[in-house]
Amino acid sequence: MRVEMKPGVFMPIGPVKGLKCPIANCLPPSGPYYDEFILESTFGEAMFDVYANGEIRVCIVCWGPKHEDSYKRCKRKCRVCGTCDHPGQTCGQIYARMSWWKARGHKVVKTQHIRPGVGEFVYLVKAEIVHSFRKFTDAVNVNEDHPLVRELFRTTSMPLYTPGRTVWPKSGKSQKQSTPSVEGPSNPEGIVSHVPGEVQEAQKPVYGSKPSNRGSNHSVDSSRDPRLMARRVVDEEDGVLGGEVAPIVDQPVTHESGGGDIEASTSGQDTSHQSERNRFLEAENRRLVEELRQARIELVAKDARIAELTGDGVPTGTKRPRT
Repeated sequence: MRVEMKPGVFMPIGPVKGLKCPIANCLPPSGPYYDEFILESTFGEAMFDVYANGEIRVCIVCWGPKHEDSYKRCKRKCRVCGTCDHPGQTCGQIYARMSWWKARGHKVVKTQHIRPGVGEFVYLVKAEIVHSFRKFTDAVNVNEDHPLVRELFRTTSMPLYTPGRTVWPKSGKSQKQSTPSVEGPSNPEGIVSHVPGEVQEAQKPVYGSKPSNRGSNHSVDSSRDPRLMARRVVDEEDGVLGGEVAPIVDQPVTHESGGGDIEASTSGQDTSHQSERNRFLEAENRRLVEELRQARIELVAKDARIAELTGDGVPTGTKRPRT
């Protein structure tokens, strides 16, 4: 599908081959939440500018000035959710990509809700778990009619997106330059090391285009080829949770006069991709049915345990009848 990855820049994006974390962690948290791309316009950029001159100056629990050697000791009121409900932990109402958290030196935990990267976003759309989107910065809207979504939020409220002015993310290079390098077993806060932006730029894999029939051996300048530029943008902007991004088929690109839009001609591929899409949906449906079955089994076991602990109308010492 075609996605606007930067203002006025569209490109075809394929789904990742598979998610390496539970689907529940890819979806927004229950109740009101703040999307990554409205944080700056809602609270101000400085509030999330964790590093200054190579030093940590912001607490990632309360988002105020740093006041403890370890953020895990913080018990102050969070400036995002306005509560003290998550002492020593980051705010659960922040829904941001893995790359956003890494840029702030935070190692995410398994229970954290992480905004999917663009390839994972497409994956969830094809699985019909979330609704389609046009811009990379669009909100992740869950499909409330999907059985897995209904099951995941059966005992809680559905996610509620907090509206705000969207701010497009900065390039990965500018985000990581000021982050200090801290690593090793003596690092109690899970701060990740960051290689300087120039080195990262040089180490990024170059996605070459298909060899032409003419057999030319000349190298391609990626800054001038819109197909390669598009892929580089995906690599920079997409903080994926896991999984390899499926290859994007090279397509002829034309520029519309005055619109700044990059149009990819995909009509010739619709028929050939239809059967592949059907196989993908069938396999995904089988996987989701099995995941739903396992979730129900776990819920039944939990309900039985709760009933056992609360008595559930059965006198103490009475053997519970089998069901």
